[in-house]
Amino acid sequence: MTIGAKVHSPASFNYAQALLRVAQRQGRDLSAMAEQANVLQEACRAERAKLRRFLEGPHIPTENKLDLIQKACAGKVDPLLCDLLKLLVARGRSRLMLDILDIFIDMVSSSKGIHYGRVETAAPLDEDQRDRLRATLEAFTHARLRIEYGVDPYLLGGVVFQYKDQLVDGSVRGKLNELRKRLDATHLS
Repeated sequence: MTIGAKVHSPASFNYAQALLRVAQRQGRDLSAMAEQANVLQEACRAERAKLRRFLEGPHIPTENKLDLIQKACAGKVDPLLCDLLKLLVARGRSRLMLDILDIFIDMVSSSKGIHYGRVETAAPLDEDQRDRLRATLEAFTHARLRIEYGVDPYLLGGVVFQYKDQLVDGSVRGKLNELRKRLDATHLS
């Protein structure tokens, strides 16, 4: 299990920030753009990332990549997003695409007062448990949250919560590891 703060490259942050600023200046629908960015992310991650491998492939001519982007975006994706993708491909920076889209989505959500968090539990939670946990975490963070849920049986029980650069490990496994470290630090004679 890997839970920790996401580390974004400065270049990715700059591209995402520029996209947000231009979109705001032009009065674009940021919510719609964030949804489209999310769909693009899913498409790049789906089917074993065939689309991403195509766009990042050094052996594929840039013109072919640009044609694919133009056809895929036509009428479905905001032209600013499409232009960003074409710019990244033209500059040989398509490997930053997922990171940029991720940052952009986070920026749009943050501007609306919605923040992302991630919860890992040992077993799946039903809808009622998710709602109660979300309410508790929103009170804890003083923020509206959109939570991504994951299951990791190695936690044994409890919850691990990631929010921004904070990690709260309330799992049984985490408590056992903490206890083991304290016992290792104690020199018994």
